[in-house]
Amino acid sequence: MRRLSIIISILFCVGCLDPYAPPASSGNLNALVIDGYIDANGTASVLLSRSIPLNGKDAPPFESEAVVTIESSNGDVFSLHEDKDGSYSASGLSVDKSSTYTLHIVTIDEKDYRSDPMKVYSTPPIDSVYWTINGAERLEIRADSHNDDPNGARYYLFNAIETYEYHAEVFCHFKLVNHFPVERLPEEEVFVCYKDERTLNVLASSKGLKDNRITGARVCTIDRKSPKLAVPRYSILVRQIAISDEEYNYQRLLLASTEQQGSLFAQIPGTIPSNMHSTKDPDEYVLGYFRAQEVKELRYFIDTYTHPIREIFIKGYISLVVSRKPLVNI
Repeated sequence: MRRLSIIISILFCVGCLDPYAPPASSGNLNALVIDGYIDANGTASVLLSRSIPLNGKDAPPFESEAVVTIESSNGDVFSLHEDKDGSYSASGLSVDKSSTYTLHIVTIDEKDYRSDPMKVYSTPPIDSVYWTINGAERLEIRADSHNDDPNGARYYLFNAIETYEYHAEVFCHFKLVNHFPVERLPEEEVFVCYKDERTLNVLASSKGLKDNRITGARVCTIDRKSPKLAVPRYSILVRQIAISDEEYNYQRLLLASTEQQGSLFAQIPGTIPSNMHSTKDPDEYVLGYFRAQEVKELRYFIDTYTHPIREIFIKGYISLVVSRKPLVNI
């Protein structure tokens, strides 16, 4: 009888885990979506689009023919030009890190939007980039940095651009010309290719610590069987940006709502605050964020044919193996 009650209890618990798919919203919010920045190196970029329903099948429409400017607290006004649909940019700007910057957008239907004034936080250099092994199955690229400024930002955003060689599954030495096979010239080779791949944003914080130091920020993870490690050399350009606590909160909620779902214990998505506002309708919902930033970069190489990770993966050593490589900067 006791065994039967245990089986019934297990079946009851399993039944409680049945998936629930809430109905997708079909409402047409059509909110303006902003993703933009002005950089201390004198460049600015803003991408404008519109939101779509949760059950929408088309790509989000871009917001074209808008008037996009960035205004500084010392009176400078920078105009951005539209490079392609919804994408606006400018370069050669004189950016003063002691000023604040406000994004101003006027859409083609004469709606007016402004951001909060944004400060450029000084970003310290990246001290080192290195690798660690996680369970002999995954290689992790990590970064360390520190900030000697006692009043410096305590929140950081990391991302990276991976560059690696990969090969086509089939070697094609010939091409068809008028239905006849012709040998390819060396410049027509299509077997060896190269790819740039941007990693996801990663957040780090030294808030509450005595030293303003980031240790072991995991920038990206590479599976042992990934083609990224099957070629002679792998390269990654790690990027670090010091951000405000408001943007840290925005990025944290954005990650929870878009990239950390699918688990029973995942954080429940909620409203993500934006620093963009409609000047004519305070109740209008606006999505996205505008940032004033300074980016610091450090490139790191792994020569996979001579690097110790090759032996570690082949021999199947476990997660206690941790190695660091010297600082490499170009």
